[in-house]
Amino acid sequence: PPDGEVCRFGFKTSPPTLGRAVTEGLIFEIEAHPDDRVRITIDGKEKEFTVAQCENSSDVIYFPDGTGARIREAFGMDVSRLPRPDPFYFLSHKIRIYRAVRQSDYEVCWRYVDRHPPSGTNHYRVRVHQRNGHIAWSSPVWVLSS
Repeated sequence: PPDGEVCRFGFKTSPPTLGRAVTEGLIFEIEAHPDDRVRITIDGKEKEFTVAQCENSSDVIYFPDGTGARIREAFGMDVSRLPRPDPFYFLSHKIRIYRAVRQSDYEVCWRYVDRHPPSGTNHYRVRVHQRNGHIAWSSPVWVLSS
């Protein structure tokens, strides 16, 4: 981005609780060169990477604070005695930064002509498998053929 453009936003969510996950997402579309740097700061944690690095892999910002208290409250367990830190990671609030995708990889113009549709009511839909592993699909379009 030219001269360090900044995007600031704020929103509130409830913290995750046992049995209830919080899943929300934001999508940013930026114009940048592969060697441009992006910095994300969320709740005091910061990740910085180049656009090229973000095109090659995803990342996670991990917030373990408070997880010990939730484990103690839910299970009555002394978390200092846990043999492994797995529960802290899996029960902690996390932010996933998904792999970046170039515009040419997520935009498509597609046309389909069914030259021999069966008579009656038919439905058509589009399913897309993106290069970053995400999947999208359309609602069906119903067509009456004679």
